[in-house]
Amino acid sequence: MWSLWLDIEEELEERRPFDPISELLNSAQGPTLLNDIPQLNLPQNASGPTYFNAGIDDVVNAAKTVQPIDFQVVDAIIESGRLSHRGVTRGKIMASRQPDLNIRYNALVTFKGWEKKHPVGVKS
Repeated sequence: MWSLWLDIEEELEERRPFDPISELLNSAQGPTLLNDIPQLNLPQNASGPTYFNAGIDDVVNAAKTVQPIDFQVVDAIIESGRLSHRGVTRGKIMASRQPDLNIRYNALVTFKGWEKKHPVGVKS
């Protein structure tokens, strides 16, 4: 029974809960989301700016592109000696870094359902 549980635990990634932010930061897009933060070097007693002047080109050139990343989570497993099915959720995580420096994301599910998987040693 224990070896069966270890196999299921590994397939369901029980020790690694799904977290979209972790998926983002551990992907190739993570460094883009965590780029250096531009700082204004002003004297401490300087009066605050009342307005900023920026053109469209300045805004476009300052923008960073963050590609969506794919994710897959196995939700459930049903197995017998002859058949095996997995409940799978797949999708894409899209993210951006906001002016207040928070990372906003949306996990878009593109597939949720059951997939047939052949047990070891069984051919269809």
